[in-house]
Amino acid sequence: MTRDKDKWVDWERKSNFTPEQIDALQEAANTLKKGMPWLLAARQEARIVAVRACFRRSVLGVMQDDLVLRAIYGAKSDPKNPNPGFHKILEAAVRCYTSSNNQQNISQLEGAPTGTLPWLAFELYKCADSGELFEPKTESEFFQGIAERLRRLETYKPTVGDFAVEAIQNAFVGLMQSKYAWGTKGLPTRGEVEQMAKSLLARDGKEKKSGWTDLRRIAGLDFLPEGRAGRPSKGEVDENRKAKQEALAIITKLCGGNWPKFRDAVKSASAGKKLFLRDERERLASYGHPAPLSEEEL
Repeated sequence: MTRDKDKWVDWERKSNFTPEQIDALQEAANTLKKGMPWLLAARQEARIVAVRACFRRSVLGVMQDDLVLRAIYGAKSDPKNPNPGFHKILEAAVRCYTSSNNQQNISQLEGAPTGTLPWLAFELYKCADSGELFEPKTESEFFQGIAERLRRLETYKPTVGDFAVEAIQNAFVGLMQSKYAWGTKGLPTRGEVEQMAKSLLARDGKEKKSGWTDLRRIAGLDFLPEGRAGRPSKGEVDENRKAKQEALAIITKLCGGNWPKFRDAVKSASAGKKLFLRDERERLASYGHPAPLSEEEL
């Protein structure tokens, strides 16, 4: 605890924030850490798999990591707008493309003390943008790419392997959420994740008998330690599924390829406290000289 406090004090000394502003940032950071403990996982690979699991392999297939397809999928999967018009889908794709090719301001967050609000923002950005970029050379190529991705969402037929990869990722997220506290209590073994995934598939009537080593690699979980595990009980499978749903619901809200959503989440997490500038992203990115806002301006 003292060490964390020292980091904030050191950062305050190096930045242009006042002690009151540092306190507000720290309070917001603590609130966010409670809400998304997955972002504090010791292994970067674990965070990336957590984000990847939000973009279902059984829907996106091998393009699970495609950033523009993720943005389109997020727009079409928004429960608040289940029938988005084409302009909303296009807006999501353009926003994702623009953010992926304009990282100068975001990179300025790098180097903030671990656990601070700018650090959380930078880590979230890295996880959300850890997929494959879309780099069209012409306008027609850009719109053609969007059309192809829309067509894929409408016509893609998942394979048995797709369901198995999705089950492995879901099993990992559920175990990290319910049993391993996102790395503070260690990591599940390869065998444990595999056995949980098999049970999840069996529950859904989509069993996969072999090829789990390659599926685990595709899922991004080769970093897990070796180890065998017995078949989990029905209660453990139910708990895993519930924990996975809870974790992915939170992650999806923050990692749908939409940086402004995270900015708004920061505002909400501050519970109305003064975060000193109306545009948080510019403030955090530039480490500028913020002016306090009145309660009426917030």
